[in-house]
Amino acid sequence: MWSFSFWRRKVRVGPMISAADAARDEREWGKAADLYRTIVGHQPRLPHIWMQLGHALGELGQAEAAEGAYRQAIALNDHDAWLHIGNALRAQSRTAEAAAAYSRALENKPESLEIVRSLIALGATEHLSYATMGAIRQTLLDRRASLLSQLEETELDIARAGIVPLQDYATFRDEHSVPAAPLARDLTIHVLIDARGAVPAFLKSTLTSLKAQKIESWTAWILATQDISAHPIASEALIDERFHFVDEMDDIAHLRGGNVLLLQAGVTFDPQALAWLAFAVETFDSGMLYADHDHGIERWSSSVLRSDPHLYWTHDRYFLADCKEGPAFLWLKEFGADALSELIRTSVDQVIRSHTTSSAGGLHIPLILSTIISLPELAERGLPDPAVPDRNRAAPAPQFDAGPERIAVVIPTRDSLGMLQCAIDSIQKRARQPNLLDIVIVDNRSCQDDIKSYFASNARHPTFCVIDFDEPFNWSRANNLACRYLTQDIVVFANNDIEMLTDGWDDAIRIDLQDLQVGVVGARLLYADETVQHGGIVFGQGEGLPLHEAMKRARTEEGPSGRFKTKHRTAAVTGAFFSIRRELFKSIGGFNEELAVAYNDVELCFRLRSAGYAILYQPAIELFHFESATRGQNTTRSDIAWDHRERMGLSMLYPSAMAHDPSVNPQWAKPPPPFTALRDPPLSQIVDYMIRGSRADPWAP
Repeated sequence: MWSFSFWRRKVRVGPMISAADAARDEREWGKAADLYRTIVGHQPRLPHIWMQLGHALGELGQAEAAEGAYRQAIALNDHDAWLHIGNALRAQSRTAEAAAAYSRALENKPESLEIVRSLIALGATEHLSYATMGAIRQTLLDRRASLLSQLEETELDIARAGIVPLQDYATFRDEHSVPAAPLARDLTIHVLIDARGAVPAFLKSTLTSLKAQKIESWTAWILATQDISAHPIASEALIDERFHFVDEMDDIAHLRGGNVLLLQAGVTFDPQALAWLAFAVETFDSGMLYADHDHGIERWSSSVLRSDPHLYWTHDRYFLADCKEGPAFLWLKEFGADALSELIRTSVDQVIRSHTTSSAGGLHIPLILSTIISLPELAERGLPDPAVPDRNRAAPAPQFDAGPERIAVVIPTRDSLGMLQCAIDSIQKRARQPNLLDIVIVDNRSCQDDIKSYFASNARHPTFCVIDFDEPFNWSRANNLACRYLTQDIVVFANNDIEMLTDGWDDAIRIDLQDLQVGVVGARLLYADETVQHGGIVFGQGEGLPLHEAMKRARTEEGPSGRFKTKHRTAAVTGAFFSIRRELFKSIGGFNEELAVAYNDVELCFRLRSAGYAILYQPAIELFHFESATRGQNTTRSDIAWDHRERMGLSMLYPSAMAHDPSVNPQWAKPPPPFTALRDPPLSQIVDYMIRGSRADPWAP
């Protein structure tokens, strides 16, 4: 039982402890040491006060006295004091004793990094066991993992805070400016502006934007008709000698063979535009350069109300051939005779279109460097201007006749007769040349009588065959097995849970596959409620999982720049409906049978891209896809774990392709769904995107 005198003494030293701690916190070490010494004089069995006394004495440089205080704490069973005894002994250059003290401390705290560091600093590694170092290493790895996780979450939070919904684009442009370009040498850029039949106010906007450029080494040639040359706008050439108005093609013939920047009057430049062009010209060896643009209406307050951004991606001639609106400007390394001749016949817009849709690659700068100006509302109320010749009529697109290639449609199935019949009937009914179709069923252990009867009734049909696949389900092996027996020119791999919606789908495939640079043609898949299930596959979004583009969007929605409903290159397409030339499928090695259920279609697309082939998303071919109706969705832990393991397998084969998608402009925000929000990418990501785009084959994974 405690005595009254003890409690009286406790009360008496309490204020003294507070005063000592306050002196310690103020780093008044002499005062603190005196107070702690007084306290232990009254209460010698307080180990934590002995420890504080040792700390204060150590700060005063009294290492031997500090050692004594720490040993008093040890005597009172405070074994944490061994570390501090080691420090005091080390300060006295008593190295061996210090190492022994640290060793005792390590017995008490075997995972203390501070103690291990002290022993290593002394060179006393003989006190460190393999088990101790292994435990320390694991502790550090755990700590690093925790810090990295926190860092990743912080980075995601920063990214989320910086994104702007697409519908708020005007505000985004008002508050975010184009970053300054990396420094480039002083390069003279020759600008050729097609102002034939232009609205003079639009031309004024173009010229004003040129004068506002951060680099001044440019010369502009304005190709104008007589009405423009006689307009006050032509006085710009008298004010700034860099402007030259010409009305004859002979006056720009000297530009032939040199570098030229082509644009239509009414296109205005961001102040950083030519600086970025100069950087790209100096840094990358590309025959042509273009960038993103938007639309704008100039307001009397000198600001521009911007809308409708067009964010392109790694050069894609298929999209640029079919899209409603191509790049607003184009820099050509060599302005050739063909380009000059086409300009005479048509317009700058048509020269841009024909060059960007050629097989030659171009480098895309992922920044909105220009704006196409529209008439302000006030001007729209005026009378129409006199008619001018229309030079912007699209050149006739090349027409391809569908050839006589025979198509084999390979469908793996197990039972589910009703669904299978729907797929087959719709495929045959919607084909333009059904006589050139063969249906190949890969039967994976069907056991229901109705489907067995169906197979038997069609057994003698020359365009229908069934291949038995009596093995555990492996989608890749099933399709590879079927292809061993095929002789047709084209193979379509199709799920049994689809319904074809497009008339003439077969000829669409034949035409696309006439281009020998095309490896695979995929389709646009819809859910039963007519929302989009698949419009190509996008990578590098959110947590890095592959995502179906346009998923759950309305069937009628065109998407940014019309990409949801325009043929274009994509990183991969789904094997639910997937067409390829048979000889190419054979030469590339077929599907990877290590991927039995999922990602086998993606892996083949990556392999084809590595070999230089394009993967096309063709939205003109539409189907219903009653997704995974045969095998079901991944809902159990086992199925989810299997899917995760196959995704790991794909990632191990193509780690870069999983993180970087050439069909995604870095100005799109990463959090899914894709193409719904904007961001300002760091300069490093802009340049990295351009480096990837400048490779010999920028679409190779």
